[in-house]
Amino acid sequence: MIITDLDGTLLHSDKSISDYTRNILSRCREKGIIITVATARDWLSAEYYINEVNPDYEITTDGALIHSGSRLIYECGLDIDKTNNIVSDLKSICSDSGIIVAAMHNVYWNIQKAGANDLYKTVYNDYSGPLEEVAYKIAVTLPSKDIAENIAARHDCKLRWYRDGLWCS
Repeated sequence: MIITDLDGTLLHSDKSISDYTRNILSRCREKGIIITVATARDWLSAEYYINEVNPDYEITTDGALIHSGSRLIYECGLDIDKTNNIVSDLKSICSDSGIIVAAMHNVYWNIQKAGANDLYKTVYNDYSGPLEEVAYKIAVTLPSKDIAENIAARHDCKLRWYRDGLWCS
């Protein structure tokens, strides 16, 4: 089995996959080697690359979703009440923070940014009403690590920090 990340591994800095890599993956598949993509990206952000590579398995959304083709093998999400309580806390503590909620096939973001909805397939949501979907990941920009740790502890959630700043999920 080959398990590969996307960003910084399979993808070049311009987010492309080389013909050489495609060829190697194809040759491995011909030899019966299972190809798996594992990424912190939510399923929608990874969808283009998943379709390009056509792996046997996709592990997305920081491991919260595992698919084999169209078949869902594993899921670990926040129930709807917990999702809405976390979003409510985030809005009350950091009202100007960007909050991204990744559901199964929708990604919501409370920031309207030119081109963002097309590029990332996000749907604008000001979170004024409750979400009706299970969240598999909530990512947010925060001014301090203490705020993130406090919210995670209050809601008994795992906290992950990303290398490009104070994003956590």
